[in-house]
Amino acid sequence: MDPATGRLLEVPEARAVAGQVMLAARETAPLVARAPEREPRPEPARASAIAREDVLGGGPSAEPDSALGAGGYVIGEEHPSVQESDAIFEARQALELGALSLTIGRLTTSQLAGYRLLAESTLPHVDGDRFVDAAAYTDTNAAFHDYLFTLTRNEHLLQAYQALGVQGHMEEVLRNATWCHPRCATDHVEIVDAFEAGDLDRARTLIIEHADRSKLTMRRAMDDARQRLGSRWVSPGRFSGKVVLVTGAAQGIGERTARRICAEGGRLVLVDRSQFVHELSREFGSAGYTAYAVTADLETWEGANAMVQEAIGRFGRIDVAIHTVGGTIWAKPFHHYPPEQIQAEINRSLFPTLWSCRAILPHFIERRRGTIVNVSSVATRGL
Repeated sequence: MDPATGRLLEVPEARAVAGQVMLAARETAPLVARAPEREPRPEPARASAIAREDVLGGGPSAEPDSALGAGGYVIGEEHPSVQESDAIFEARQALELGALSLTIGRLTTSQLAGYRLLAESTLPHVDGDRFVDAAAYTDTNAAFHDYLFTLTRNEHLLQAYQALGVQGHMEEVLRNATWCHPRCATDHVEIVDAFEAGDLDRARTLIIEHADRSKLTMRRAMDDARQRLGSRWVSPGRFSGKVVLVTGAAQGIGERTARRICAEGGRLVLVDRSQFVHELSREFGSAGYTAYAVTADLETWEGANAMVQEAIGRFGRIDVAIHTVGGTIWAKPFHHYPPEQIQAEINRSLFPTLWSCRAILPHFIERRRGTIVNVSSVATRGL
């Protein structure tokens, strides 16, 4: 902002939407420091038992992944719950009501015209109650809301709004969304109508209603994502209250196993040496399920032991361990393998299972209960 004229200055990283120059989000620092890592929450009290399965009170919820990991085995992620999502839009609403009081009746004709262009730029991306392009809607919606805060010329208010991370949250949740409240996009145009008419009460009402409709859209997207995790073979509640560790969870059999268990109510520890396991954890978490990602090299005892200790430290116990890591590297007759390839195959397909079983067994013996499922391979056929 130019202190002499009060005009917003264009910066190299600025973007233009509907002809309006928008400040890059990184041009303003967060208003408050990042909150410290939260301590693991205690397990909720047992509420009831259905079909002899323990059911935890409050339904599925997203557990924050720890940022700590001995030997670098864990990378932290935190999944927004429905309540946290609602809180983001409630905070945006409160800030927008403040921005409203600073701007209504004070905008120039040119500023109102720019505001309308941004409002109308969201319309093509929604058709009735369906997204035509959820990603494009998210981007143009962000530009519309950003613009009001830039018009206040109040940097503290702008920083507070940007610190909410609304656009990033919407990008994550609406990635595969199809449903949108039919009034969300048209709300933008009606808000501009109220600004042009100088109708403060109408603008306040629309901003509040728009926040409610935005929350409904996000909730529906989370619910739809939760439903996609299921399948027609799901047995609801079969894993309710159970902590299930799945290795090789980033793809293939491990991923599909994790999806099934998640849909059946299990709390998951997703393990893989690939970072993709964190994307799966984020997907489950955004749908309201409990999923905790661990990266570990299970070809080593150290990796397997760290995995088990991290899982126990997070949830207090493991009920089921499903080991799916493995699969042939080179598919060919055994007599064609040189010694180093035999060793590599053994390291990949045998030791992850051996080390994982060895790491989990003391815990199961101590608890006098626990289930291990080792998934084998057809790669040995014809040897």
